[in-house]
Amino acid sequence: MYSIAYNLKAIFQRIHTFDAKLLVTLLLEVVFSVLFPLLVNVFPAFLLWCAAQSSYAQAFTMLGVYALALLLCSYGSSRLSEYNAARLIGLRFTYSLDMMEQVLHMAYSDLENPKIRDEQAQAVMYSVNANEYGFEGIIREGKTALSSLCGLLAYILIIAKDDLLFSVLFALVALLQMCMYRRARTYEQTHKQDWIKEARLFSRLQFLFTKPDPAKDIRLYQLQDWIMGKVTRLSAHCIKWNQKVQKRYFYAQIKEAFVLLLRDGIAYLWLIDQAMKGMAMDTFVLYVSLVASLSTWTKALVKSLNHMQMDHRGINDYRQFMEKYQQKDATLSLSDPIGKIEFDHVSFRYEGGDWIFEDFCLTIHAKEKVALVGINGAGKSTLMKLLCGLYVPQRGRVLIDGVEVTKLSAKQRSDLISIVFQDAAVFALSLAQNVSCDDEYEEKAVWEALKQAGLAEAIHALPNGIHTPLTNLIEENGVHLSGGETQKLMLARALYHDGKILILDEPSAALDALAEAALYEQYAAMCTDKTSIFISHRLASTKFCDAILYLEKGKIIERGTHTELLAQQGRYAELYEVQAQYYRKEQTV
Repeated sequence: MYSIAYNLKAIFQRIHTFDAKLLVTLLLEVVFSVLFPLLVNVFPAFLLWCAAQSSYAQAFTMLGVYALALLLCSYGSSRLSEYNAARLIGLRFTYSLDMMEQVLHMAYSDLENPKIRDEQAQAVMYSVNANEYGFEGIIREGKTALSSLCGLLAYILIIAKDDLLFSVLFALVALLQMCMYRRARTYEQTHKQDWIKEARLFSRLQFLFTKPDPAKDIRLYQLQDWIMGKVTRLSAHCIKWNQKVQKRYFYAQIKEAFVLLLRDGIAYLWLIDQAMKGMAMDTFVLYVSLVASLSTWTKALVKSLNHMQMDHRGINDYRQFMEKYQQKDATLSLSDPIGKIEFDHVSFRYEGGDWIFEDFCLTIHAKEKVALVGINGAGKSTLMKLLCGLYVPQRGRVLIDGVEVTKLSAKQRSDLISIVFQDAAVFALSLAQNVSCDDEYEEKAVWEALKQAGLAEAIHALPNGIHTPLTNLIEENGVHLSGGETQKLMLARALYHDGKILILDEPSAALDALAEAALYEQYAAMCTDKTSIFISHRLASTKFCDAILYLEKGKIIERGTHTELLAQQGRYAELYEVQAQYYRKEQTV
């Protein structure tokens, strides 16, 4: 947990890097925000003083100077406020960008963990999600607190000329006001976890309203009422939590109002007493204005300091998350990779789950073509995520050319491995950018990859070819590819990146069995210089592989070529015969 002073120091350092003159303009805004109300409060007393002057010329001159000072203060305060507000929004965006970059580089397994997703939601809730909270909020409220403190001290010093004890009373009441909100702030902080999960779910359901993919199911299965029911219940829970918090602030405000009433009553009784003792009329009017403004300054100071405490806690959540899940990229790289893969006594399980792999060993030699087959849930995709470094085994090592995958840099892993998952990710970018995953690409290489993947002819038919935007989330003229075309696009992406290791994790599920088998064989023929891993639940699609591994419950129970495994009459042969009968019946029909 950081102190508020430490957080402010870090923010000031960021401001200096972001816009050095922002610190100066913030201080100038504080000066103007104190001067302007002071001039306004002094104005009635100043008028009485002018009226008492014997010279009209002197009175009008002084009024003119006074009016000019008011105008300059008002203009300067407004201009500085506009500039500072815009720059503070920009400052907050730098923290938002840092969080985005952090999440983009976080371990994939962390993103899958709901507890960590709740931590991330909490980290941004009161730090970067709005102008009035977190990094921007603490500067805004700090500016108000400093202005209020300067104004309070200035007014107390003016009154202290006549009664020091009265000035001390105002200072003590200000400290008492700050203490009154401590209990409410503590309750809000300690019970924050009560609604973070619900808030994240609420945001997820709101996302469903606008996402095109689930829209079909929502309408076909009439899920609107069910979703609205959940949203209503979540809203009620959040409202109930907020009411509990506001109830405690309400009690604090009642206590504060009583103390302020007592303080102002004492102040005005003192002024009446001073007037009866012969206080000058212009001084009396000035003090009446100052006492009223003291109340305003005190309330603003207490409110800002309380808000800063909440902002401080939000900033702590943000910084703790950023430090806790900061990823230090590995630096090792392979000078001349060949693509040998080893799983060395690997054990892995998901948090809180049973072991998926225990003491798992496997070696895939360079340029070997291997198929991983088995029923759903055997661990095929999990094994590939371990190979890609998306998961880290609890025990054992995953090696590429003798080097642990987790010790290779993220770029090296990306250069080494070209993988196509079943759940393809199509970005709202141009087709060429989807293939290259970059703004800069070689058009010839993009077309070659599309040709090898069997998609070039379809893309040639589009008006803008490879520059055609995909999906209409951003561009109105964006196109949607069919399921088969999307998976061919993913194959083109893998071909374009040309890694030494190729992994196809059932990317052709949208194709029929014969089309899938033809696609796999064509792909294998093009990648003779690569280590290739083909995953499929259709056993006939992988007959061409050098070795077929049958996985069941995280273990390799059979290994061999297609012919060898059929001859063994084991689980592979049994499943192959079941699938063959299905396709024979399908052809008969």
